[in-house]
Amino acid sequence: ERIEELYAEVYYQTRARKIAFLEEVIKAGLEEKDRVISALQKGSKNNE
Repeated sequence: ERIEELYAEVYYQTRARKIAFLEEVIKAGLEEKDRVISALQKGSKNNE
């Protein structure tokens, strides 16, 4: 029973870390997307 508790604890900690990592990846991706979009918008204004 103790082993099952430890296993469950490790499982949830691992999941929590994966979720935190994915959140960081998504946040970085969104920031990068915003930079690209604003750069493209600036570029298209310069071409007008």
